[in-house]
Amino acid sequence: MKMKRITNISNSLRVWILVCMFVATVMLVVLAPCTSAQSVAGKIAFSSNRDGNGFEIYTMYANGAYQTRITNSIGYNNILPDFSPDGSHIVFYSDRSGTAQIYVMNSDGTNQTRLTSNTLVDRGPRFSPDGSRIVFSRGNDPNGTNGSSEIFIMNADGSNQIHLTNNVLDDGGARFSPDGGQIVFTRRSGPPDRVISIFIMSADGSGQTRLTNPGPSDDFNPSFSPDGSQIVFGSTRGSTAQGIFIMSAGGSIPIRLSPAGVDDEFPSFSRDGASIAFGRNGFAIFTMNSDGTNPVQRTSSNYFFMIMGDWKGSQPAPTVTISGRVRTPDGRGLRNATASITDSFGVSRTATTSSFGFFSFDNVVTGDTYTFRISSRLFRFTPQTVQVNDNLTLADFVGLE
Repeated sequence: MKMKRITNISNSLRVWILVCMFVATVMLVVLAPCTSAQSVAGKIAFSSNRDGNGFEIYTMYANGAYQTRITNSIGYNNILPDFSPDGSHIVFYSDRSGTAQIYVMNSDGTNQTRLTSNTLVDRGPRFSPDGSRIVFSRGNDPNGTNGSSEIFIMNADGSNQIHLTNNVLDDGGARFSPDGGQIVFTRRSGPPDRVISIFIMSADGSGQTRLTNPGPSDDFNPSFSPDGSQIVFGSTRGSTAQGIFIMSAGGSIPIRLSPAGVDDEFPSFSRDGASIAFGRNGFAIFTMNSDGTNPVQRTSSNYFFMIMGDWKGSQPAPTVTISGRVRTPDGRGLRNATASITDSFGVSRTATTSSFGFFSFDNVVTGDTYTFRISSRLFRFTPQTVQVNDNLTLADFVGLE
């Protein structure tokens, strides 16, 4: 399993992270009709131990640009960031105080403030759709192996903490419906099975109803679609690896979105519902169309374990225009040649040169490295690879005999 790939990490932390994966839901918005192109608008928040400091929180644009670390608590872990509805704040949990507790900060990492303070273990905080409340789980075992956890709700400032579930089982991974009237969550049954199923309840804790059947597989990380009609989640059903599935909010037969045998988890959907962000094999974040097609890698695979967080809002990455000219060996403009631009994740698009050999690409996202190539039946051309941070006119592509 994935946890065996994590190096330089204690056994207790391995267990802690594994339980986190069982009881925490990855936040977001989502599933809607599939479109032919992925969404690249908005920002994604995630956790990674890429710097060897323990898990820190990062943000990036949805295309992978401008990956920025916004926490720095060396030796501790900051897990599962969740944007407020307006994108101005991020709630998360951290063990910096000795046990996992809930914190909130500005979306740039400033003004980190502790919201819960007790000797128990608070995890998986998620904002309500209006940003006024936070739902989270509270457990009595730091390692999550022997005790139970329950679902709580509180005001966004940490006040008025209310118990929503109360049993000897393990409840976690809570997430509000888009209208705030319901909460989807996971419940782990007791011995001997100890399998995880998805439940739903009213936001006051009443009407707790099972949506997925217990065992032999586990279901994790449920999240409503933007219109509240569907729920996306991770599951080990049909495979030893976790895959991404979707079902109706009433609990219909789940449909697999990710390929069998690939370890995909923590699905998090774009605001327009066209795309899903998720973690693959524990080391990289991908996005794909909402029907599971066209997966594109957005972060390097060379990092240690990563945990997907939230994809929030419609704020696009800064874009610029890149232009250039294609010339024959004797200096004339070459018409009808094909110019292509490919980003560092392998996503390409093309343009055709004008009568005088000119071409341009609009809406090129900055902060990435691109390779430009020219294709012609008449001449060969040397590619150009450039880092794009501003509007740019490329050096002329001159045909080789």
